[in-house]
Amino acid sequence: MITTGLRLACDVWDWSQPKPQTVAFKLWLKSHLVKGTPVVWVPMLKGDSNTPYGNRSCPGGGHFNHHEPVLGIGSNHSLSDSEVYEDDWIIHLSDENEKELVTYYRRFGSLEDGFAMEGNCKDADPTRSCAYPCFYDQVTYGIAVKGFSSGINRDEAQKRLPVRIDVDRNSEPDSRDKQAPVMMKATVTIQDLTPGSSYNLYRYNGFNSFPSSGTAGYDSKVSFTAANDTWRFQDSTAFLSNGAVYYVAAAVATPAQPAV
Repeated sequence: MITTGLRLACDVWDWSQPKPQTVAFKLWLKSHLVKGTPVVWVPMLKGDSNTPYGNRSCPGGGHFNHHEPVLGIGSNHSLSDSEVYEDDWIIHLSDENEKELVTYYRRFGSLEDGFAMEGNCKDADPTRSCAYPCFYDQVTYGIAVKGFSSGINRDEAQKRLPVRIDVDRNSEPDSRDKQAPVMMKATVTIQDLTPGSSYNLYRYNGFNSFPSSGTAGYDSKVSFTAANDTWRFQDSTAFLSNGAVYYVAAAVATPAQPAV
């Protein structure tokens, strides 16, 4: 699936499959996380409304409260093993206290609950329920975000590299509450490089400013030769917290050799 607004390539969890969905959802969740693909899950909260916009927001009879990103996975087993173990764990973020992002580590065996939340989430503190949410075991929802949908040309897309961005703040003003935005800077990490090969890092400023194919229209470019399989770049040019900036890394094309 490609989202037309954000132009992201996504895998949307199929909420219409048979109930209960706990086992299948955990397998789907793990299958993406072991590949480094972040997932947005939509858990319920103890002591809160878990049908926030009425039945129209919960197709198939599911329940949820809000969205949270799941960014990592850990296991006492090889991550090449696709089986879900109850002591596997996820790393997810929360907007606890709505002041800053907080990281939580949760075992797979603790993630699900019924609508009454009298199982895994029975003892969750309702005043801090973001710290311990559970997904609805019967029908749940989620989206795995694979990256930009740009790079339609297959050969071109294969040259793109995984990019991770860290910003220099762990909180930001809430523009919906009319708080003034602040300037932020990014540290970009590029992975899966081939030592000795040449690459370009392109920066695009503004919502959906990256091209549907190719790399045209970038605001800045940094060229480098990889010394190992990972390269980091601290971008000195800041951007507004309520804005958008995109980084795309691509291998430098090798000129075609003339026919002999």
